[in-house]
Amino acid sequence: MVAFFVPFVSLLLLLSPARADQTDPSPMVIRLQRVPGNGTHFYVGRLSVGSPKQTFSVLFDTASGHVLLPHSSCMSKACQKHKQFFPYKSKTSLDVNSNGLPVQPEHKLALGKVKRDAVSLDFAQADLGEGSAKAVLVKDRVCIGSEVAPLCTEVDVMAAVEMQHRLFEEMPYDGLVGLGMGGLSAEAGSDFFSRLVASNPTLVPQLGMSLGAQSGELYVGHQEASRMSKELTWFPVLHPEDGFWEVAVKQIRLGNRTLDSCQSGCRGVIDTGASRLGVQKDSFEVLRSALATATPLVGGGCQGEDLLFDLGEMTLKLRVEDYAAGPSCAPQLGSLDLDPKEGFAGVYAFGEAMLRQYYTALDWTQRRIGFAPAAPRRVPLSRARDTAQIFA
Repeated sequence: MVAFFVPFVSLLLLLSPARADQTDPSPMVIRLQRVPGNGTHFYVGRLSVGSPKQTFSVLFDTASGHVLLPHSSCMSKACQKHKQFFPYKSKTSLDVNSNGLPVQPEHKLALGKVKRDAVSLDFAQADLGEGSAKAVLVKDRVCIGSEVAPLCTEVDVMAAVEMQHRLFEEMPYDGLVGLGMGGLSAEAGSDFFSRLVASNPTLVPQLGMSLGAQSGELYVGHQEASRMSKELTWFPVLHPEDGFWEVAVKQIRLGNRTLDSCQSGCRGVIDTGASRLGVQKDSFEVLRSALATATPLVGGGCQGEDLLFDLGEMTLKLRVEDYAAGPSCAPQLGSLDLDPKEGFAGVYAFGEAMLRQYYTALDWTQRRIGFAPAAPRRVPLSRARDTAQIFA
């Protein structure tokens, strides 16, 4: 889910992350469950906030930069459809402004009519469209992983007091945990992973992802070799200051036919918030028409050429069954309404369709992305603490 923010106030970036009480965190595996949503699928995990803890189903979103949850005061239809965050039920909640200071120094939570900082968040999603949310900031303890030995940090939660548009109403999860780099966060206190690393200094600042037909894993602090059929090939992050995990794409082909020579530049954004391949609006029709050449097979399935994204040292491939579906083998694409005048050109969102084919590694320190062809899912995990996430 590609996210943008528009601050209502001037936001400061001078906060120092507070350390949680972790001393020696181990590498961790976060279990993800593949859940349906409006004809698409999303990989959802668990997050706990506050004390006593409030647990939420969340999307670990590589293309946004915040922890976003519906506030208990939100009356929008989208908020009412999801589990809401109640700050007053948490002993550790603190209403804060964008400078990290309490809204009312004499009170833990703001009382009465009081002015406080708010942030407007705009999202563009390849499956569910666009949406916006207005949020206030609530500092609290946020944890991932097992109940016995979780990884925790103090973070400014974006607690939404308004959630508009179909995007939020149709999300099959309560909220988001942004795993983008700092450029996607409205202010330093809301950058979850950077604060998690600062609070747990022995934690290796890397993530790995392996997605399967019904479930997946998010590897925190290590990479899982048993989920790869080859070694990782690494690529530098393009424009890391923007905060997106994106790689330069040199050419896009359908079989031997060039669909986009990328002369003006193309980029593939790692987007766990997308189910289908996302395509920028001005390139959408060209790609859709090309992929519409896929034809049904007798007995089911589709026939067509591979869609190839040439990264130089490696080419990422989508087979026809990854981009076409249904009796007519219609292309499964999502349109991204991104304005080239704002610096967005040649954007392709690598969502579930692509990420299921490859193990993906994210390295904060060296600002790089790694890909390796995925190993068969029957291969057992070899190391790291298993958080044993439980789903109904």
